[in-house]
Amino acid sequence: VQSLSMFNDSFMEKCAEGFAQRVRREAGEDLGRQIDLAWKSAVSRAPKDHEREIARSFAMQHGLDQLCLVLFNANEFLFVD
Repeated sequence: VQSLSMFNDSFMEKCAEGFAQRVRREAGEDLGRQIDLAWKSAVSRAPKDHEREIARSFAMQHGLDQLCLVLFNANEFLFVD
């Protein structure tokens, strides 16, 4: 229930939009650089090759804002090991 709430919450959507704006500002127009920066900022590591490919496809179809929302809902973002 919590993850559905976070995906559908207007506050989380606004946070994701703001994060995506920051990523665009810092990484420029290159989607690959945007994905790398968003991933490193959100989960403190670079995306693996298969993660980068999936993220690129997702961002091209749904936009960087939605990819940032997905990152905010990733287990690595929500829970500290």
